Amino acid sequence: MAKNDSGQAQDFKLSKKPYDFMVDGIYYKCISNTSVAVTNETGFAIAKSYSGEVVIPSEVSYEGANFKVTSIGAHAFQGCRDLTKVIIPDSVVAIGRVAFMHCDGLAQINIPDGVIYIGRAAFVGCKGLTQVNISDSVTYIGPGAFAGCEGLTQVNIPENGTEISEFAFENCTSLTQVTIPYGIIYIGHEAFNNCEGLKQVNIIDGETRIVSDAFEGCSSLQSINIPRGAYDKFAEMLPDDKDKLHEVDFSDKQ
Repeated sequence: MAKNDSGQAQDFKLSKKPYDFMVDGIYYKCISNTSVAVTNETGFAIAKSYSGEVVIPSEVSYEGANFKVTSIGAHAFQGCRDLTKVIIPDSVVAIGRVAFMHCDGLAQINIPDGVIYIGRAAFVGCKGLTQVNISDSVTYIGPGAFAGCEGLTQVNIPENGTEISEFAFENCTSLTQVTIPYGIIYIGHEAFNNCEGLKQVNIIDGETRIVSDAFEGCSSLQSINIPRGAYDKFAEMLPDDKDKLHEVDFSDKQ
């Protein structure tokens, strides 16, 4: 790999190899002359490359070249059931599809400032996950991103997002309360399907559009708090839940 005077790689060519190099037990795939994605030794699913605590650096050096770590690639940690903790740096902007699928040992994940994209099914089936802290920098949460996280009791929806994709939190059976912040304009098909422990939903924005089955199967749901003056709109969107709609003044939460 050629280097320039600053020690950066140049004349980069795409490789078909599953990874380009490994440093301190973490596999990396070059995505440009100056940036890399975290991957695993196969580049595909259930490689079991990682266990215990993994600290992802913001930059990594290899053969005299410096690379910024900007993403966690698709399948990177998939099936690593003995993974207990991952520290994600602010340099990461994207978490790829099924990146942490079935990482049952993860109990908490902090998605830091800098991340704007969480891919499809990124954390699906992480049954041990109890808390997710999502930075407000995140603008997109993909379909099924946290589906099947049965132990999840707490999640914050980022304020800079615009939608909650279909199946995003499906079968999160331990989730008891969720607040949909101002700015979310769309909640997709079965987004909270079968969240059997969900008791309260707070919807801050009167312009949020909700697909009628977004809360399908939420058998414990007792109240959906909506902005004052928005009853008719939400009663039309959620015709089966009219008796659960309660108008609330959210002006102090915006």
